[in-house]
Amino acid sequence: MIVTLRGHKKRIDVIKFHPSAGNVLASASFDKSIKLWDASVETEKLSYDFPDSVFSIDWNYNGSLLAVMGKDKKIRIFDPRASSIAQVRLPPPAPKRGLTPKILLFQEGASHEGVKPSYVVWLGDADRLASTGFTKMRERELAIWDVRDLSKPAKREGLDSSTGVIIPLFDNDAKILYLAGKVTHNTTTTTQHSTTKTQHTPPKHTTSSPRIHNIG
Repeated sequence: MIVTLRGHKKRIDVIKFHPSAGNVLASASFDKSIKLWDASVETEKLSYDFPDSVFSIDWNYNGSLLAVMGKDKKIRIFDPRASSIAQVRLPPPAPKRGLTPKILLFQEGASHEGVKPSYVVWLGDADRLASTGFTKMRERELAIWDVRDLSKPAKREGLDSSTGVIIPLFDNDAKILYLAGKVTHNTTTTTQHSTTKTQHTPPKHTTSSPRIHNIG
């Protein structure tokens, strides 16, 4: 069966199916909105407006919370079922037809400072998130977040200075975080001969092999 869901005004960049509710999914678009759908009846159930375009979304393990990374360099966690506001209030949405409920934000914080897309993934059933993005100097980085406090990451690690984006993927059974993307290697070898030192730097090359981080 093919289902067509209509509602976004610009291109759709992300689709995430709900982890426990059948036929329910969330979509994020360049029209600065996230929509929740019931695919069984081809209906838009809820729509949320954000200050800027959304790069990445991810459900937590039971689908009660949604993590969001946006072009405004913010990381957010909110309850898509909520109808009241708490802690942080987003700018009011522009008037339009359909449901545009207020958003209950559990946490909000500054994420990656680079202008390129950032991505977020929930670390299984733990109260932690992982995100990938860029620094102001265009270096790629990984951040681990405690969902109880998004004011700053629990850990931030620089990766390299490649220009390609990195997608975080988490295996909850093995507790392993995979970082998928092109990786640039620059290997330097040094050979010491008494008073003569020779350094050889091979040319850079790229590989699509993922990096692996073990999340304890």
